[in-house]
Amino acid sequence: MDWPELVRAAASCQACGLCAGRKHSTLFAPQTTETEVSTRQADWFILGDPPNAEEDRLGQPFVAEDGRLLDNMLKAVGVSRHGSDAQGAYLSNIVKCRPPHGRAPQASELSQCTVYLQREMDLLRPKVILVTGRRAAQTLLGASSAQAALPLDKQRGTIHRYKDTPMVITYPLQTLLRTSALKAGAWADICLAADVIAGKTP
Repeated sequence: MDWPELVRAAASCQACGLCAGRKHSTLFAPQTTETEVSTRQADWFILGDPPNAEEDRLGQPFVAEDGRLLDNMLKAVGVSRHGSDAQGAYLSNIVKCRPPHGRAPQASELSQCTVYLQREMDLLRPKVILVTGRRAAQTLLGASSAQAALPLDKQRGTIHRYKDTPMVITYPLQTLLRTSALKAGAWADICLAADVIAGKTP
């Protein structure tokens, strides 16, 4: 599937029960304008936990206050969601529909949505994955792996791999909004991801 087909497939997906309550899928193709799909490549793939109510309403990941925080942090390393190559970030959620009442997605729901996630990565071919949140991290690490069982503080600050792609794990944006003391750690994680892009890591 190309980007338009992938977006349409996610928007009409009924593979699990999450579709029943969604307003919009948050699988959102790179764009050059509000209507034209872009062929740009972004070196950063930023993956968050399940959509919240505002993301569900707008059909886009990382919006509202947490999205502004992410944008500001990325801007500080010369990256934006509208950029390309080393200056470009593509944003996604671990599942594309909001679980009811903000509950955690079930294993079967995560499994169904992994098909979309993998196709996003195949189309984009990122050079680094920045994972914001424990649920997203567990999914990419493998729920049964020893690394996935570690607390988030033990997962961050190092380079993991999802298949062949370097992966850096950091705090959820909503947590940073509530606990500003953690922002220094998140900034270090973003700098580590930037070092991966720049080839400054082993």
